Amino acid sequence: MIKYFRYFFLLLLFACEGDSDVSPSNSGENTGTGGSLARFTISGDYLYAVDAQRLLTFSLEEAMSPKQVDLFELDWGVETIFAMDTLIFVGTQTGMHVFDITERSRPGYLSGFEHVESCDPVVAQDTLAFVTLRSGNSCRNGINRLDVLDVRDLRDPKLIRSIPMQNPHGLAVRGKHLFVCEGQFGMKVFEIQENAALEEIEFYSSIRSKDVILSNDSLMVVVADDGLFQYDYSDVSNISLLSQIRKEF
Repeated sequence: MIKYFRYFFLLLLFACEGDSDVSPSNSGENTGTGGSLARFTISGDYLYAVDAQRLLTFSLEEAMSPKQVDLFELDWGVETIFAMDTLIFVGTQTGMHVFDITERSRPGYLSGFEHVESCDPVVAQDTLAFVTLRSGNSCRNGINRLDVLDVRDLRDPKLIRSIPMQNPHGLAVRGKHLFVCEGQFGMKVFEIQENAALEEIEFYSSIRSKDVILSNDSLMVVVADDGLFQYDYSDVSNISLLSQIRKEF
């Protein structure tokens, strides 16, 4: 039944518009693979969802009748959720929150990292988390930048560096490459180097993107205002379009 939730999430992702983007989240066993603008994700037999100020946990053990089993109150302005192994990263307009989901039915709060008020998706890999901050209609006092955080100590995330951006939206990371959507400006590809340094190696101005989903080592799904686009990114210096589903307005 889990796979049907994944397909349903992808359809929701395609239907979304504006700052209320919805997409499946990423990583972890039996977890839907998807983008950074998620408002829900599956890990094991549980679904985790966020609304404007809460993290909600649902049991999927009875797949035809999901049951809410937990609720955690957060500050106003919750926007995104991202799963990595036994961790959940929640992005808000004022920062990032980290939860431990070792006990799947009851996420445990670990820490928070605060920044200026700005729209805020987050992804993570190993000991690093990547956060984009952008200006927008619902993001008062917003700025445009990419933050790199050290999350080796999950109870005390630390900012390593900030990189100015044009108008960053969603992002995705796999191996040594970080993909950042710049909205109407295109998509940037960074190489993650030693000491968490980032080098911009490609800028695809023609790939106007709001979020990006890396489903394996070669297939990439890009979410844009006008539809879904599949690309082959096996060569990050020569990303090529494979197919597209145009959105009917």
